Amino acid sequence: MDKKLLLRLRMYFVISSVLLGIVLFEALSGRVSFLLAMIGLIIGVTIGVVAARMFLLSWHHEAKLIRIMVYASSSLTINASQ
Repeated sequence: MDKKLLLRLRMYFVISSVLLGIVLFEALSGRVSFLLAMIGLIIGVTIGVVAARMFLLSWHHEAKLIRIMVYASSSLTINASQ
């Protein structure tokens, strides 16, 4: 798999984990109501799912390339043989 893609995925995972930890801390400590925290979390996940649908990743086996389609109108091909 492409190193840049793996780095980007790890970065998103770390940022998401930190933000989820902060929301849980705020909700459990009573600074923010639990209901408000859950509503914000649901809205954030919904926006994230919609934003994730913007990109379609596909693997070309013979050429060892990752193809990234954005809205299926333009595409970017990354060489993954490095």
